[in-house]
Amino acid sequence: MDRCRVSTRRITLADGLRYAAFGAALSFGLASVAAVPCDGLSQGKHEKIPIRPGVDVEIEVPATSKGMLIEEFGGDLQVRAAPDAEFVDIVIRPSRLGIAAIRARSTTVTLRLNPAHAAASIVVRSRCANESDLRFFEALSRRYSEQIEAGASPAGEAIAQLERELATTADQVQHAWLSGALANAIMSAGRHNQSIAAFMRARAEWQAINEPVRAAVALMAVGEDESRTGKYDDADATLNAARIELDAAGLTYYALRARGQQCLIMSRRGFPEDAANCETAVANRYESIGEIAEAGARGISIANQWMK
Repeated sequence: MDRCRVSTRRITLADGLRYAAFGAALSFGLASVAAVPCDGLSQGKHEKIPIRPGVDVEIEVPATSKGMLIEEFGGDLQVRAAPDAEFVDIVIRPSRLGIAAIRARSTTVTLRLNPAHAAASIVVRSRCANESDLRFFEALSRRYSEQIEAGASPAGEAIAQLERELATTADQVQHAWLSGALANAIMSAGRHNQSIAAFMRARAEWQAINEPVRAAVALMAVGEDESRTGKYDDADATLNAARIELDAAGLTYYALRARGQQCLIMSRRGFPEDAANCETAVANRYESIGEIAEAGARGISIANQWMK
């Protein structure tokens, strides 16, 4: 496929009904589009819309909507709130499982997938988000870009602020997102012994709101930090448990990332040849599913292993 050529596709209610009827024939996801409008009585079920590299997806915005909540499922997305706007990244973590609040500025919202990623899905949590959710996720996005992802010092400053927000937030879903943000801030600040416990708390919160995929990713983060702090036996067991959960959820990218971390443990234990062979298998699997960037990154890591 010519990655410089981008086609545009608009997802309508009719599309959603057709996808629901013929979902078994789709190779990369299912779109189930709920009837709106924003009457305050029913938000309908979450919509899961397939997306592949090189194709822009336009999602219709109800006329009375203040804004939408859109989530990633399996790939990093960029969002454009209006035809004359710029595409912006979804920065809230976990990577490929983030969420964005998009203010209604047009009749459509356009999304595109990172071209180096395999086919993934867009999850529309709400086409008619309330003002509280819009403000919350807008603020959380700024915190990630300005503090958590901006280096150890800004991330460290975010920790106390997030702890105060957690103490005063009653909404269970918002609380889970804050808990995940706190764990990421602690990790970004380099406090890996503390972030192990923080990711376990975030995992419990994701489980409490029936978010098994993000709970599994939090468990993988625990294993990564256990490895960073030299707890190799614990890390290997944790990562193996995370892989089982991620495989069951169909998140191949993350299952392979967990396996890659187990390869890294081999290297840290002083077995570079075993680590290189392990990473070769991971890289080949990434390439087979269309994860070009990850396959390339593994190739560099493999070369480093053979140089040891």
